[in-house]
Amino acid sequence: LKETKVDVAHSEITRYWNEGGENLNKLLDYARKDAELPIKILFKLSMLDKFIEISKLSGINLQDCLDSGETQRIDSILLREFNRKNFVMPCKPDDAEVSRRGREREKLGLKGAFVLDPVLGFHDKCIAYLDYQSMYANIVISYNICPTTYLNGFADGDEYNKTPSGAAFVKKGIRRGILPEVLEYLLKMRSAIKKQMKNANDPAMKNYYYAKQYAFKTVGNAIYGYSGYVKSRLYVIDIANGITSVGREMTLKTKEIVETKTTYKVVYGDTDSCQVKFDTIDVQEAFKLGGQVSDLINREIKNILQIKIDSIFKSTLYLAKKRYAAWNFEPMENGWDESIMTKGIE
Repeated sequence: LKETKVDVAHSEITRYWNEGGENLNKLLDYARKDAELPIKILFKLSMLDKFIEISKLSGINLQDCLDSGETQRIDSILLREFNRKNFVMPCKPDDAEVSRRGREREKLGLKGAFVLDPVLGFHDKCIAYLDYQSMYANIVISYNICPTTYLNGFADGDEYNKTPSGAAFVKKGIRRGILPEVLEYLLKMRSAIKKQMKNANDPAMKNYYYAKQYAFKTVGNAIYGYSGYVKSRLYVIDIANGITSVGREMTLKTKEIVETKTTYKVVYGDTDSCQVKFDTIDVQEAFKLGGQVSDLINREIKNILQIKIDSIFKSTLYLAKKRYAAWNFEPMENGWDESIMTKGIE
């Protein structure tokens, strides 16, 4: 900042206060400067940018955004959207209801993402890191998953989508869910903002767009897990399990497609990513093969989700699930961005 504090010794504060006049003015300047400098540091280092954008997106004040968790942000967005669609969201659950939900979760279980066992050890051949784009948000959109579309009980005919867990939701042609609409908006906006960030030349504007897209990403990621949170207004364990069941099926389906329709092997898969090993040490060739594999997967899965190649691991060490290190090559306009990627062994 290249600014200095006003110099007032702690032992002099009482005397300055009692004497008034110029000394009191100096004391006021001292206190004001002490309050201003931390705020200036926050803005200088862009430490508040993300929270400001989350506050603007969710419609809650900045202090609440800093103090509260994700639930208040999601409530604020969904309350407005439900009201616009002439729906009334349930009240917040009381302690008794939260306890009941906790027992229900313990009894029925809330199944999370599926993680494939890694092929342990050191790999000196190239591995493509394939990533499903916004997997869970797109599952909600594709299956029209929402409390307003959930069929609790009998479902007949072909006018509904059914998840592997058995949860059924009417198709969007019958009734468009509110959660899918909100998530679709968030994804489209984030995509547009990322393009603006890529084209921005001014570092300050790049930081602004980064914070803005981060807000859309964070809020979007929180919404799909909202139905599984026991203190949520929209808690429905069947919905939460329905979302993750599709993700698990996609992970297994991806492995099956790669290993039955190509000669390559899936060496690891975690939640929304898949890592495919090729018999080459050439990064450029591996990236081309990875693109072909992602195209194959997208053709086979058809419109449910889209997978894309993110980067190439030139060499990789797998120690356990969620614990690995890789020499990572990410494509850039003028070559490759090399880095060491670590997971769980930082």
